[in-house]
Amino acid sequence: MNPWIDRFKKQVEAPATPVFYYHADTHDFLFMQGTSKRSGLADWVPLRAREAAMALGHRGYRLTPAEGEQLSQVEIMLNECRMDPDRTIYYAGDLAGWSSGLHTVCGVNVLVKSEAKVPEAEQGDCSIVRTFVDTLFGPVQSVYVHAWIKQSRAALIARNLRAMPALMIIGERNCGKSFFQQRVLTPMLGGRAANANRYLGEGSTKFNADVLSKEHIMVQDPELGSGFKDRVAFATRIKEIIANETQSIERKFVQAINSQVFSRVSITLNSTYEVVSKLPVFDRDFSDKAFLLKAHRADFTVRAYTPEEQRRYLELFASQIPAYCWWLENEFTIPAEITMEPDGSPTRWGIRCYHDPDTMGLLTAVSPELRLMELVRQALFTAPDATGSGVRPAEADFVQMTALDLERALKDDSSPVKHEAIALIKNGNALISYLARLHANFPDNVFSVKRGGNRTVWTIRKPDEILEISDRCYEGLGGNNGQ
Repeated sequence: MNPWIDRFKKQVEAPATPVFYYHADTHDFLFMQGTSKRSGLADWVPLRAREAAMALGHRGYRLTPAEGEQLSQVEIMLNECRMDPDRTIYYAGDLAGWSSGLHTVCGVNVLVKSEAKVPEAEQGDCSIVRTFVDTLFGPVQSVYVHAWIKQSRAALIARNLRAMPALMIIGERNCGKSFFQQRVLTPMLGGRAANANRYLGEGSTKFNADVLSKEHIMVQDPELGSGFKDRVAFATRIKEIIANETQSIERKFVQAINSQVFSRVSITLNSTYEVVSKLPVFDRDFSDKAFLLKAHRADFTVRAYTPEEQRRYLELFASQIPAYCWWLENEFTIPAEITMEPDGSPTRWGIRCYHDPDTMGLLTAVSPELRLMELVRQALFTAPDATGSGVRPAEADFVQMTALDLERALKDDSSPVKHEAIALIKNGNALISYLARLHANFPDNVFSVKRGGNRTVWTIRKPDEILEISDRCYEGLGGNNGQ
């Protein structure tokens, strides 16, 4: 073939059509950038119409109309993109668990810019990672943690967007719980983590696009309110992430979209009295939405003191993550007993939520219902002594009354705990909630029966037995202030 003809064909050959979309909300055109030499990733850049025209002109498309045409080649391309429903998008950003590219989500075109990079499994040494996890959680809890990570990683690889219960980890400062979040969970979940303190912890913002764009939703020592409503609100925000199949993804100045996302929540808190008293109530509605784990001081295997030693240790730790993946896939088997509920029925999530008994005891000890029992004991189970200068135990070891009568008795002008009761019992619903949780934990001491006229009468027996648990659990804190 004549080389001059080949050269001419190359000169007049049409340029390759770039991939770009039109954003209906922002009125931008999104063009894919070239692959970064440093990260190996490509990103999408938003361009206004004029900038988009310049980008196409740079690619070799005509910016001016040809003879006899009203629009230039570039103007025609941009208008066709605007009018093409398959190239018009309504949201551009990352969605946790989704692959990059164009997707139709709940009937809306969405451009997912990037995706998680799950580490590949490679057979090798993972002794440092396993020793760290096993010593941080102990022999019983670590089985649940390995199982949680194994199932989460498998789900992410399979693009299974179903949620899992949150990991709520309580431990003293510098025991390794935050290191576990950052150096184990984040890489195992694709390398992307969101600081969700403002969204889940404080609840001070409704904008969650950044949080739901990352597979690992991480909360560390959040600022929590101490009131009962604050505890309920914290639990509600966690449940919305875990239990709701579809999330409303909201970003400033852009229309919200509904989408299912991959969410794995981890929460670390210091084991102080003030923090434990602010944790969510692990009632029937919340207890299957979160693990409650007690963190011990982890064995990091290698001591690293200088910055250079710490850098080398982090590199060594990260190098064992692929081997840890291989161990989970090929050697670790989830025990059958943790996949079933105590009654033998299959669990909702594939793994039964584990709640550390010591930490659950602390939660009970600092709960408002235990405070209620103390007020009941002082007001109804003590009596003035013979001298009138003190109190002695009352002869009766139980009382029976409706919740309304109990509230009136505690708040009566003659009650020795009137002001404390007013502060604790904001309304009748709160009192009934406290009594119901007391019945769940102490069925022999607090229970109710239906009487005539559809009245519910509560029986409270021997509150001292209940309060002994509070004293033992408080001693379990050991005056620990997190230092």
